[in-house]
Amino acid sequence: MTSASQIPLQSNISIIVPVHNSQETLKATLDSLVEQSLKNIEIICVNDGSTDKSGAILNEYHKRYPQVKVINTENQGPFSARSKGVELAHGEYIGFCDADDTVDPRMYEKLYKTAHDSGSEMALCAFYRKDETNILSVEMNRNSGEFDVNYDSGWLISLNTAVWNKIIRADIAKSHLELALNPRISEDALFLLSIYPNIKRISFLSEPLYNYYVNNSNAMTSVSLTDIEVIIKSWEEGRSYLLRKSKDSFLEVFDLAAFVHLGISIPLVLIKSNSKEFKSCTRLLNKALDSYFPKYKKNRFFSLSYILKNKSFMLLPFFAYLSKRGHMLIPLLKIYNQITLKLGKDLKW
Repeated sequence: MTSASQIPLQSNISIIVPVHNSQETLKATLDSLVEQSLKNIEIICVNDGSTDKSGAILNEYHKRYPQVKVINTENQGPFSARSKGVELAHGEYIGFCDADDTVDPRMYEKLYKTAHDSGSEMALCAFYRKDETNILSVEMNRNSGEFDVNYDSGWLISLNTAVWNKIIRADIAKSHLELALNPRISEDALFLLSIYPNIKRISFLSEPLYNYYVNNSNAMTSVSLTDIEVIIKSWEEGRSYLLRKSKDSFLEVFDLAAFVHLGISIPLVLIKSNSKEFKSCTRLLNKALDSYFPKYKKNRFFSLSYILKNKSFMLLPFFAYLSKRGHMLIPLLKIYNQITLKLGKDLKW
């Protein structure tokens, strides 16, 4: 095993922090990053057109801490901000942190050691889902270890699609899809799906090292029909990217992920926001799934043998697929939403 003192200076981590009007939470985020036990890191803060005091806070930390770098851009959304940070990163691995979250002081040392020792192109850890006062859940706390990635890795759809609890080898991260438009939802999923075909091994840490704070004013509170059109075009772009890169063996994984996001997650967002355009949006989503992502139907990852082999990952997506075929998915999502409202918190499925 490699100790922190033995980690070579050239094998560092670049941490990308997209920032947009985050003055209330930004200092806590930056404090947790500059206090990392792994010292040979760079923290690239991309100020995405903030109009509050975020810019002043970033400049203050840049003056105090040489590892903090600040990039100022016009407001283009988190996908573009992260892409800019990735482009400028110098680390062997690249990680991400949102400007309203915090990280454990040992997070990047532990992730780096895990990836470095196993030769994994990606390492990820469990995380806490929190509100202002409570831990709501611990997620992605599966057994620690390494998993090989290939065209048969349908289990990839069970990984949380946020990038912030992961580090990715820099050459892999820099190969990610560039989007013509910036979707408000699922941009992280498209980023990850575009690089999974280039990854051979993923390492897991069961220890929760990232604090994800639930924010009721986040970007997912309302979605319009125009937003849905951009999201669909972005997913089409992601699929075309795999075909251009001759990664068509991953299309079944991609189309299955499209079903999870376009068929389940986004309709649930529409339900939660009481969208007035719900019927138009879901009609467009269903048409897109059938037209552009046909491999979600009769998907080999929904075979009985694969489901039995990967029960913890595949049972719920398969149940959702059967519910959709029986025209019961939307009613079930509405029931799920009512239950979470009564409980006052999400039940993560």
